[in-house]
Amino acid sequence: MWKYTIDSLALGVSIIALSLTLYFQQFQGPKLELGIGQDVFINNLPRVGLLCNISNLGARPGAVVRGELDWTPSHRLHLNMISPQTEAWKITSEAHRQVATETTFSPVPPIAIQPHSSQAVMFWFSGDVPPGIFTAGEHNPVLLLYDGISSEPIARRKFQIMLQPQDVVNISNPDFKGAEMVIRRTPLYPAQ
Repeated sequence: MWKYTIDSLALGVSIIALSLTLYFQQFQGPKLELGIGQDVFINNLPRVGLLCNISNLGARPGAVVRGELDWTPSHRLHLNMISPQTEAWKITSEAHRQVATETTFSPVPPIAIQPHSSQAVMFWFSGDVPPGIFTAGEHNPVLLLYDGISSEPIARRKFQIMLQPQDVVNISNPDFKGAEMVIRRTPLYPAQ
């Protein structure tokens, strides 16, 4: 009698394990996780650049077709460009920085993320918001990504950035000519 009970239990555990394995390896929909790089690129157009990594932990492909950056609850910037290539530079023998390649921009195509893989991308957000949204102090923007199917975001990441008064002066400087200020963001613990 015990032999049949143990065999039945082993069979039940095996069926559950097989079902879970099939679900996580074959049937689970896309599950996108979003990581944000340490630097935030800002100018007064306004334009905000974020170097991101999108990982798909699911068993099916996922896609990002649009994004939004909620700088404040009343100021939303929209994803309108990506940079397949960002600025790169080299240091000359005289210890000066020399631009080797310029940042390039392109319209936002659907960004496909295959199962169990990741995709690095530079997002650029802008929008019709009043001047002066970049003020000195702590900001807690939220990055939202959408797949074009659901009205709810498929990935969301909140981050923190501290703008110093000199950062705001530099961003607003007309001699800046549309270039981006690089601000090192503050890590949030725990990640949200």
